Amino acid sequence: EKELLEELVSPVPELFRDVAKAKIAGKIGELALKEKAGIIDRDLIVRGYIMATPKRDHKFLVKRLKEKNIDHSSYQELFK
Repeated sequence: EKELLEELVSPVPELFRDVAKAKIAGKIGELALKEKAGIIDRDLIVRGYIMATPKRDHKFLVKRLKEKNIDHSSYQELFK
């Protein structure tokens, strides 16, 4: 699943990529602790990524999820 996170942040300019990864990983960790998740799965990564991504970038994020064949319909509430 770490590979998925790497792929999702790959379009971020290299200068900001480490910061973006840290912010997203922080949100994923926060969700995992809150939900007492035993593992970090794809669903947790996608939800954390959406929540950590600024609203202005959600259009791009949806496009990226489609490219990865990840159904984003169950995450619509997070895009609001």
